[in-house]
Order: sequence, then C-alpha cells, then structure tokens
Amino acid sequence: CGGLMALAAYASTLGSHNRPWHRVAAVALLTLNPYLLKSPLVDENLLALAVSASFLPWMLRDRAPWFILGIIASLALGMRHVLVLTLPALVMVLWPRSGAAGVAIGRRTWRPMLLFFGALLLGTLPYHIHHHLAMGSLLRFESFGQVPAFTHDFGLGPVAWEGLLNWPFHDTLVRTPHNPFPTFVLWPLWFLDHFGVLLCSVGSIGAVASLRRVPRQAAFHLLYFGLVAAALSIQEKWDDPNKMGVILIVL
Repeated sequence: CGGLMALAAYASTLGSHNRPWHRVAAVALLTLNPYLLKSPLVDENLLALAVSASFLPWMLRDRAPWFILGIIASLALGMRHVLVLTLPALVMVLWPRSGAAGVAIGRRTWRPMLLFFGALLLGTLPYHIHHHLAMGSLLRFESFGQVPAFTHDFGLGPVAWEGLLNWPFHDTLVRTPHNPFPTFVLWPLWFLDHFGVLLCSVGSIGAVASLRRVPRQAAFHLLYFGLVAAALSIQEKWDDPNKMGVILIVL
C-alpha cells in the first residue's frame, strides 16, 4: 500500500513546473502523514486508498492507458462499493468536449470513455454476479443480513430498510457506543485530532488555492471525493477506527 501511494505521489507531480523536491515532499505527505500513520488496522479502506491513488494521477492527462486504468478502478470499486459515487467525476474528465454546451473540459474523444468504462464494467462484473447470486440483488450487501430493517424516509414516505443511515433519513439522531457523535460531527474532530489545527488550516487554504489556480483539476478531486464523504457522513453504527478510516479514501 505504501509503495503504491509513493509511486502515485511521484507520478502526480511529474511536470515541467515541478522541481525534484516537490516530488519528495509529495511522497512524504501522502505516505507519512499523521492520519495514515495512526491508522489502527489494515483494512479495505487503506487498500482502496492505495489502489485509487495508483490510477488517479493519470486521469487528468490527455494520453493514458485508459483500459488498464479502468481495470484498476474496478478493483478499488470492489474493495469499497461506495466509490461508485465517484463516477460523475470520472465522466467529467472523460466526456468529450461539448461544443453545444460551450463547456470545454479537456481535449477528449469518445475512445477514452469507451475504453475506461468498458474496462470498469468488465472488471466489476464478477462482483455484480456474486451479489445477484448470493444476495438476490445488486443493491444488497453482506451487512444487510446482520441487522434488522429500520424505518428510513427518503422524501417519499417511510421505508423499511436494512441500512444504517443516520438523521435526516432516520427519524432520530443516532448515537451509538461505537460512535458517540454522529459521523458527520465526528469526522471534523477526528481530522483535528490527527492533523492538528495547522495542517487542517493549510489543507483548507490549499483547496481554495487549487480552485483558483487549477480549477479543472480541483473540481475533479472535489467531485470525486465530495460525494463519497457526504454519503458516508450520514451513516452510523460502525466502530470508530473502521468508520473514521473510510475517510482515508478522501486523502
């Protein structure tokens, strides 16, 4: 995992405007940051981070091995199904230039999109077949058989569902012995505890600076990680180390 992330950090800084020490700093920040070093267990979150890092640096390039990247992305998706929410960001990168809409999102043709998403579908096909045969639906997961159905409301009235979503989709704000605060409250506290005020502040400033200087790249990363973080922030129940470790994908 560390090797994959180090290679990804190095690849992401390859460019004429970057100096060698930039690459060394990127490798150190991605692999030796306090959040990662404090990870209490090697689980699917750490694996998904490493595998995601190995294809993300290539996504913003004009020429890349799109089929291979799609296969790698399918492995990450199999490790953490919630990464399906990254598809809009991937479409944004691979969508051809739209003259009618007047939006230039990069010099793309249909070929990269077909190769990438064809490989993604091929690579995830074993997971889809397994879910259909083992659980009867692509939308059911192993955890659904471990908990009873709770009442949720998605705006169309009460629905009995085995998922574990917190308020506002559940009728009450759930605090469990594992998560003493709701996940959307605990994550900022967890960040501060691991990174400290200085690194959290620098990260926030860096996000704003990226939006101003490299808006397309920043928009891709914010869209890629934002939907995943938002979806996971309203879940509840799981133990602290595992639940908070999911945010490793965001890093």
